[in-house]
Amino acid sequence: MKEHALKVFRQPPDRLNCAQSVLYAWREVMGDTAITVAELKPAGAGRAPDGLCGAVYAACQIAPNRAEELKAAFAARLGSLHCKEIRAAKQHLCADCVAHAAELLAGKESSPKPADGPGDQPTNEPIAALAYSIWEQEGRPHGRDVEHWLQAEAQLCLWCPSDFPPGSLPSIETRNRNTP
Repeated sequence: MKEHALKVFRQPPDRLNCAQSVLYAWREVMGDTAITVAELKPAGAGRAPDGLCGAVYAACQIAPNRAEELKAAFAARLGSLHCKEIRAAKQHLCADCVAHAAELLAGKESSPKPADGPGDQPTNEPIAALAYSIWEQEGRPHGRDVEHWLQAEAQLCLWCPSDFPPGSLPSIETRNRNTP
């Protein structure tokens, strides 16, 4: 189920959020259509009720009889149930939350992966590759390299768009969360 969730998380064409991705995977694997993907659109990017991570919120909505068990296992692995706390700790990407919630929902617990670097954040290589891809998709415009870099970071969830007021982007100086 994890693979199904990660396949659609923030990927074109639908760019599903964390909650929607977990539900999508559940629907694909189990065929359960009781909850629609659109119903969980408001639950992504730290907007789930009580500030819960959208991925665990979706898992609890799908399996309400297992909600306490799911929450306990999720918090034990990721350090919190709350999106802002998980992001502030800089230990797990949003994709990690999606993957773990999907695994828990499927009844499969994965072993923790070793850290790739400081804060277990992506290195510059995947950011650069994604920024280049965005640049190419937009017709190779001149002078928008910083915008494309920040967009790539957002898609890799180094920062979340809900951290900033509408229409604003972090400056190039504040964008790097790898610094202590």
